[in-house]
Amino acid sequence: MRVGRAGVLLAVLMAAGCSSGAPPQWAPGGPSPGQSAAPAPTFAVATPAEGGPRCPASTLVGPALGMVLGGVQETFLPQSGVVCDYDGMRTAAGAMTGVSLSIGNGVDSARFAGVRASYAERGVFLTDLSAIGDEAFTLSTAAPGLVVTTLIARKGDVLVTLSAQATLVQEIALVKVIFGG
Repeated sequence: MRVGRAGVLLAVLMAAGCSSGAPPQWAPGGPSPGQSAAPAPTFAVATPAEGGPRCPASTLVGPALGMVLGGVQETFLPQSGVVCDYDGMRTAAGAMTGVSLSIGNGVDSARFAGVRASYAERGVFLTDLSAIGDEAFTLSTAAPGLVVTTLIARKGDVLVTLSAQATLVQEIALVKVIFGG
């Protein structure tokens, strides 16, 4: 489930004109006799873009969602985004849980509409929300013994996708903090 949200964010950001640079260079089949070896594949390592989004600290995210979270694993998307994965426990239930948060730049209302359409095309029931950034919607996914609430919102060119075993009220409050109030 986390991979799907990260994939949607990456697809949106790539459509926004962000890329990781030139493709890796390699020689299929390797060198033939008498030829020198082809250079080893090179891959661009995604690092935080200057002024790009960073993951909020576990000490902010956990209490906002009613959880005790460990550290955060940041996965930077080329030039414009970050996927934040937190593992922890529900403070009331004591059960293991996780939080997935993606923050990306360069998303206008047309691209946001594309994100929304990608969920709607899968037959997922969406609910539009107001007073959270410029536009937002939510969906819930039920699995045996749990409900995961996903909130997707845009303010300016910033897209936030938050999925957790938390209430919609808790998620809205956290996203508003991420948007700056």
